[in-house]
Amino acid sequence: MNSLPNFFIGGAPKTGTTSFHNYLDQHPSIFMSPIKEPHYFSKDIRCKNFDSRFKIQDCFDIKEYLSHDPLPSKHAAFCIEEEEDYLALFKGVSSEKIIGESSVFYLWSHDAAEEIFKFNPDAKLVFFLRNPVERAFSHWLMDFRDGRAMRATFSEAVKQDQEVAKRQWGNSFLYLELGLYSRQLAKYFELFPKDQIKIILFDDVKRNTQQILDEIFDFLQVERMSIDTEKKYNETKSVMRYSIFAKARKNKFYKKILGVIPINLKELIKEKFLLTHNIPMLSSSDKIKFFPYFKEDIEHLEKMIDRDLSTWKIV
Repeated sequence: MNSLPNFFIGGAPKTGTTSFHNYLDQHPSIFMSPIKEPHYFSKDIRCKNFDSRFKIQDCFDIKEYLSHDPLPSKHAAFCIEEEEDYLALFKGVSSEKIIGESSVFYLWSHDAAEEIFKFNPDAKLVFFLRNPVERAFSHWLMDFRDGRAMRATFSEAVKQDQEVAKRQWGNSFLYLELGLYSRQLAKYFELFPKDQIKIILFDDVKRNTQQILDEIFDFLQVERMSIDTEKKYNETKSVMRYSIFAKARKNKFYKKILGVIPINLKELIKEKFLLTHNIPMLSSSDKIKFFPYFKEDIEHLEKMIDRDLSTWKIV
């Protein structure tokens, strides 16, 4: 049985890829990698170049991870450099027809398109895209929740991020650059036939998730089936009430303390003292402020994918 990956999901952070990775994994003819984002083919994005904020959760001992059987689920990795380690992620493949993974930075990466094409020129690719201002805000909100971005407002966080000299993932959050989709997609359209590429808009997913799943099943030439899409993955439903606790979430000592507290008590403490569901909202002024950065790229994207993106524009 051929267990080489033949299906890749890309996009950008906060475009819905985590949910769809998990939804597609429910299909009996589809095998999705236990590390949702292996990032093997984005060879220009590696842990050795990251600063401390980025190394905490996505850089680990891949050999130790691969020693487990079965392999535990993990969100992302930027430490897989050897092909044998990458292919070991798919050792659980049995009779599945489609073998895939969902590395969001395959879209941003300068190397990934060519590397994927060299690996499998017949691969099918799905890219998730979202209104770039809304995507950037959701990205910042996730970082704020996780204690990586501590600026009090989205606008301040973007300003601070734009001041980082090294414009590369692992050093900068790239809140704005990740939303320049047309120039990133161009690399793939230059290499792969159009019938091997499918573009999914986040707006369409929100309207009818099952319909989008059916379209992907058709694209992959597997049987349509109803999937439980009630659960949404990687959503930001709350943030830490105080920044000191957000920072502490990444501290090993803090995690050890939480590890010995009974789960019911832990949830009560979080709800009463640590978390707030009163999360920030994207303001109209920020939409107006940041839209010009994306305006030209959106116009190019409309022509590239033959879609009307007027709802993304500020009139």
